[in-house]
Amino acid sequence: EISACLVGSEMCIREGGTLFGLGWALSGACPGPMVVNIGYGYLPFIIVFLFAALGTFLYGIIKDKLPH
Repeated sequence: EISACLVGSEMCIREGGTLFGLGWALSGACPGPMVVNIGYGYLPFIIVFLFAALGTFLYGIIKDKLPH
């Protein structure tokens, strides 16, 4: 069981939001434009897309153990 923080706690929301925002800011793309940028030939976005897919996959594996 994963119990890093309390369900709905303000601290968890801030930490999760900060990680999400940092990832978004560092990659410079939300999910839709990631694919568009790959189509325009910005090949480094393939790495961003692969890690987004990996994060989605990992969430699918551990979602039942998360406190929501």
